[in-house]
Amino acid sequence: MLIKKLIYRIKFFFLERYILFRGGKLFFGPAIRKAKRLHKETDLRYRVFFFKGKYYVWNRTEVRRQMNNGFLARVKLEADLDKVCFFDTQKNT
Repeated sequence: MLIKKLIYRIKFFFLERYILFRGGKLFFGPAIRKAKRLHKETDLRYRVFFFKGKYYVWNRTEVRRQMNNGFLARVKLEADLDKVCFFDTQKNT
């Protein structure tokens, strides 16, 4: 039993470090630049989300597509995602 707990703690430690690394400024900056660039090109509202250890840059239609595919199954409305997004081109331009 003690070995199982030790293995679990080691796995959790490395998973936590991986998420902290992937969620850091090294990957957040390029996601913001991509959102701003896409907003300039298409004049649509883009948002930056962090799901499953990765930053995603989506507009409204891409959010709906992800909801239909089941990636965002728990979300009922797009307005609920405003609480979760890290960057919004409408608010931060």
